Amino acid sequence: MKIYLKHIVGAAAPLLFALSTSAYGGTVDLFSEGNQSAIDTTSGAAWNGDSTTLPGTGVASSTGTGLSTVLGGQRDIWANCITGCDDTVSRSLAVVSGGQFRFSNDSGVTGEAIVQWDGNDQDIALNTTGLGGFDLTSGGTIHAFQLTTIESDLGWFFRIEAFTDDDEWTKITLAATCVDASGPLDPGCVPSPHTSTIPFAAFMDGSLCGFTGTSPYVDGVVAIECGSGGTANLAKLGALQVALNTGDDVAGGSAPRTANLDLRLDSVETIPEPMTLGLLGIGLVAAGLSRRNGKVVAV
Repeated sequence: MKIYLKHIVGAAAPLLFALSTSAYGGTVDLFSEGNQSAIDTTSGAAWNGDSTTLPGTGVASSTGTGLSTVLGGQRDIWANCITGCDDTVSRSLAVVSGGQFRFSNDSGVTGEAIVQWDGNDQDIALNTTGLGGFDLTSGGTIHAFQLTTIESDLGWFFRIEAFTDDDEWTKITLAATCVDASGPLDPGCVPSPHTSTIPFAAFMDGSLCGFTGTSPYVDGVVAIECGSGGTANLAKLGALQVALNTGDDVAGGSAPRTANLDLRLDSVETIPEPMTLGLLGIGLVAAGLSRRNGKVVAV
């Protein structure tokens, strides 16, 4: 399975890149610097979602420091083969090259991956305060993340995790459909590129903590989790990471991680809030949790 992610953008310019921001948004990662690869050929335990503790399996890679188009100047990635790897040709891999991030699993392989921005630690172990309280909102002028998928051959789940510190954080799990870049369009897929917008309000509204969706296979928000100290404050960002192929266990659903999944990401950025952008979209409105006007673009 192949998934290609074009970019993730956020309406908070400072969130994306402290080094690359403007009134139109900012960049978390253009994937144009710091080529790297993490290739796992050994099946092992799956990650349980505890952001500060990985299972001890998988392969990590870290860039050098001082990258001008990467939030915090440095990026960590991790690929973990869960089932189907045989130490020879079957593998799960995460690669940054040619201005894109690619996550790929060979036939019969189920894997997961993380892309992480937590300062210049050169370590996949999460430092929840590594970005030093970075203002991703750029003084309140940036209001959303934007993710563009170039190609994905199957449906899958992913999670965006934002941290202020160990106790104040927000994790939003979303369901994504397949994105067809080859044409003609496969049934059930959307054309490439496909852009999803997730407002910062979804990360910082405490009334949404604990939300779980009832239709995890519908594109959009599936679940929202918060820390014991409350939500993340994106004006004081300590760390950001995206977990890929998470399944929907957090929402009490039955969808496992997707086997044979492949994807590509072109960039991660932040953007100002479109006039039609609201909290979380139709799913939250139906649940009676959305208190703002507008709607979220489907993931």
